[in-house]
Amino acid sequence: MATEVVRARHLAIPPSMFGIPFGIAALSGVWRISGDHWAALVADALAAVSALLTLALVVPWLIELLRHERVLAQDLRDPVVGPFVPVAAITPMLLSAALQERSDILARTLVAAFAFLTLVGGLFVVIAWLATSLPLSSYHPGFYLPTAGGALLTAQCVAAFDWLYLARTLFFIGVAAWLILGVVTSLRLTRTPLPPSLRPVVVIELAAPALASNTYLVVFNHYDQYAVALTATTAIMALVQVAIIPYFRGSSFGVAFWSAAFSISTTAALAVRWIDHEEPTRPALWVALALTLATGVVVLLTFATVSAVRAGRFFPVAPRSAPSD
Repeated sequence: MATEVVRARHLAIPPSMFGIPFGIAALSGVWRISGDHWAALVADALAAVSALLTLALVVPWLIELLRHERVLAQDLRDPVVGPFVPVAAITPMLLSAALQERSDILARTLVAAFAFLTLVGGLFVVIAWLATSLPLSSYHPGFYLPTAGGALLTAQCVAAFDWLYLARTLFFIGVAAWLILGVVTSLRLTRTPLPPSLRPVVVIELAAPALASNTYLVVFNHYDQYAVALTATTAIMALVQVAIIPYFRGSSFGVAFWSAAFSISTTAALAVRWIDHEEPTRPALWVALALTLATGVVVLLTFATVSAVRAGRFFPVAPRSAPSD
């Protein structure tokens, strides 16, 4: 009997979903730098959740690639999911850096491996953009992730092992990428409005200066005029985000909202570092407020995600050919 091809539907794992464990890993980092023993336990628990989610999302995606059910080049060229491809390496890199207290050799090895994958992945994404000559209307704040985000986060991780020359080089590369893309994405946002499904990624405009500020403090350990300037830029962007909250309300909940997890967490981390340095009155209270804000955002996103999953509105579906007799 001739083989008849029928269309089946299956759950797809787009790279944009890698942002979920990425945001949780960032929250783990905030708890970890707060310095409290109980906070370290919370950080470890969050890191474990992030690691499990990373495996649950990245492994099926890799299997789809190996089975030729999806094409890596297409993911890299896609302006929506492409920026999230290197996040598959960024999240394990962040989690590996936290292993330094348990095993320095293991942490160094893993960070070096995932740092390499992060930078190479980011480079491939940029090459894919240039090769396809993406129009201005395709750019959005998510493009910070594989460029500025990858370089700056790698700088923080390698600085923990005293690879300072590499860390400082990556810091300047990351800041340059942030400034260049800042001009491009600003032009795009002023000329062509984002579709409702992509509006939540605008919160990454807050993550960029916050991440640059954190990286400067980690890599150079200077609370000087440059640190103040970067932090002031972050504060301004935070006020902008508050002002445009009605803009986000026009979007139905989806994975793009998880952009807020990393953005708010890295901003909270910046606040914790300044609190630790300035030692204001009742510092524990201020740190608790920062932790509560970042954790509250992730908790709200988690509840919204569970609700959307139960309603069948969260996971995208993709057609797949299946042979049938």
